[in-house]
Parts: sequence; C-alpha cells; structure tokens
Amino acid sequence: MNYLKSSLLLLALALFVACSGDSINYAEKLEGKWELSNVSAILKAGYGGNYDFEALNAGYLKFNANGSYESKIDQLENKGQWEVAQDGSFIQLKADSLPFDDKLKLRFENERSIFIYNNGKEYQFKKLN
Repeated sequence: MNYLKSSLLLLALALFVACSGDSINYAEKLEGKWELSNVSAILKAGYGGNYDFEALNAGYLKFNANGSYESKIDQLENKGQWEVAQDGSFIQLKADSLPFDDKLKLRFENERSIFIYNNGKEYQFKKLN
C-alpha cells in the first residue's frame, strides 16, 4: 500500500513539474512589427474611415520590448505605451499624442496572426518580423 501511495505521489509531482513551465509570455509574442491584413474586409464593411486601400495596406503597429509602440496609417503616425493581459485576452494601448487610452480585446490566431477588436470592429494583423 505504501508503494502505491509513493508511486501516485511521484506521478502527481512529475505532472505538476511538467505542466508548470507551460505559461505563455504574450508580451514576447507581440513584440515586433505587425501589418494590417484584412484591409479589403475593413473597407467592404465601411469602417476604413477616410483611408483608401493603399493607406490602410501600408499601416502597421510595432510593439517594442520596452512597452512602447509605434503605429502608422497613411500620414498619421503615433507612439505610446502598451501592455498585454497575462492571459493574452486584452491589450491596453495608451497614445502619447492622441486622446486614446483603451483596453482592447485581443485574440491570437497563431504565432504570426492576431485580431484586435475596437468598438465591435475586427482588425487582423500579420507579423512581419
């Protein structure tokens, strides 16, 4: 009986140790430059604002390791700070020069594709680097 208890205890300990290193660092996953990839869908849905295909298609978000970000759509460039929720479900973007400080829903499709949701609108980004 003691042998069975010892075996079960060792098995439980082994499973605990094996699973404890599985946490995902979403901040590291976001670091890098991302381009807007669902431009046609955005324009078709009518929420591209005054931007045309070329302007939106050249748009990007760049998340730096120090918690800063850069973005550009057409001539509108912006910088600010970003922070991602530990579970990767939200991203907080706070602009330096625009009145924008929002917590936005975030979904990772895979290592190179994310979705950011703002006011019910879906923006898909593909990682460039």
